Amino acid sequence: MSGQVELLDSARLVKQLASLERRTSRHGRDSVDHAPRQHDDLANVAAGACVLAVAEGRRPRVSQVRFELG
Repeated sequence: MSGQVELLDSARLVKQLASLERRTSRHGRDSVDHAPRQHDDLANVAAGACVLAVAEGRRPRVSQVRFELG
């Protein structure tokens, strides 16, 4: 799988990724975070794994994220 990232088949991870919200501050800076009273632990771990893969020279180029459940 060249240039792609395959994520674990986890309903919790899919829910966390899908519920992330992008916010823009009044200074124009964007941030992505979970909604109030929600969690994003697994989403952070998945993103961190992608960052580590890039740092190790295995540059994944994510052009599309596909979830396959079942």
